[in-house]
Amino acid sequence: MGWSCCTRLAKQCDVFLTNYLPPQRQKLKIDVEHIRKANPNIIYARGSALGDKGPERDQGGFDSTAYWARGGSATLVSPEELGRPPDPAWSRLWRHHRRHVHRRRHRRGPVPSRPDRRGPGGGRFPAVLRRLGHGVQRRCRPGAGHGAVQERHAQSGSGGANPFVGVFKTSDGRAINLTVLTPGPYLRDTFEHLGLPELMDDPRFNTDVALLANVEACSAFIVEAFARQPFAYWLERLKTMRGQWAPYQSVLEVGSDQQVLANDLIFEVESADGGSPMKLVANPVQFNHEAVTNIRAPEPSEHTELVLMELGVDWDRMEKLKAAGAIA
Repeated sequence: MGWSCCTRLAKQCDVFLTNYLPPQRQKLKIDVEHIRKANPNIIYARGSALGDKGPERDQGGFDSTAYWARGGSATLVSPEELGRPPDPAWSRLWRHHRRHVHRRRHRRGPVPSRPDRRGPGGGRFPAVLRRLGHGVQRRCRPGAGHGAVQERHAQSGSGGANPFVGVFKTSDGRAINLTVLTPGPYLRDTFEHLGLPELMDDPRFNTDVALLANVEACSAFIVEAFARQPFAYWLERLKTMRGQWAPYQSVLEVGSDQQVLANDLIFEVESADGGSPMKLVANPVQFNHEAVTNIRAPEPSEHTELVLMELGVDWDRMEKLKAAGAIA
């Protein structure tokens, strides 16, 4: 869409919403200063993988990189027996696999309990089937039994139709997520960052068509490459890689992530007892790049007397209410 079309649309719209990254917004002239030239009162909303502030604001991302891997979700729910963080779809399928194993071992199905926000008849089964569609389809293939879940996903590698998408173990047992969904434009850059520049001279891998026809062979090379170096090495090495990737972090590491801090997603409040301030996670929605802050919650009955005084209740009456146990 040309700039003139955007201008005409912006003049008659209430909201402009985009997930384009800063360089693309500037190139297309659809950043906030451009759109507000056409409509000064428009609400300009922007979303991004790593936040609109900080050194990595120009970097893109996907659910699998920003939310699942770097955001700590995968590490938080990874079963020890799996041996590495699962990919998003398989983490949900894994829970159903565990229940199936329980039924086979004990000749009786378990009765797991969990809150259901939708209540009775809320359509949870159709919803989860839709959410797990890719995983269910793969398990419906001939010969794909339940036992393949743990065996396949405990391994490092892509395990799918694209060797540039998967979970890869480092030499010290940590993991890196690759999500280069369209490998063609990123072939040389990705191979060079992985220390595999020679693969661009291999006819099995030097085009996207050839690469996707030789997934297992290419994935094996990538697995070996990641296994040669520790986690910290890859964090530095991949900083300039053009394709999408992310480290698998623990929730503890997320709290000190440079992008989390740069985007003011952690803030401090005073403790009620006057001790050290408490660190809390902020609301991710910001207005005009301003940090979202809050104050601590009141202690039980902390403001009871103030509220009653504002209502005109005198101290004698309050003392009687306290003696009767009506207030604390």
